[in-house]
Amino acid sequence: MVHRVRRAIGAHGSVDIVRGEPASCNGSIFTAQVAFPVRSVAAANAAIAAMQQEGHCSVADHNMSAFRIGGASKNGTSKKSKIEKAYDDDGEAHGGQRLLGFLTKQGACDVAV
Repeated sequence: MVHRVRRAIGAHGSVDIVRGEPASCNGSIFTAQVAFPVRSVAAANAAIAAMQQEGHCSVADHNMSAFRIGGASKNGTSKKSKIEKAYDDDGEAHGGQRLLGFLTKQGACDVAV
């Protein structure tokens, strides 16, 4: 079952946050969330903060995150905007970096995970 909510992120408007079912692997439990649309670094950081306020995040050992913003064409032209991106491993070796790599491979933009 997928859980979807709309959350206000202060001056940056609001985002949809979608959370999937937890998955287990080698004794660890993983829960994924994605927030969209995020149109600025500040909005991405606010969306990540909103996701981390969820109850299941407070008991996690690590809350890795990543975002990619931009890449869309400007004003209908073929010139694309610069992609801004970042990640946080939160102590999990290369975890956030792998999240960012996945977003890049998928061509995802204007999202935070």
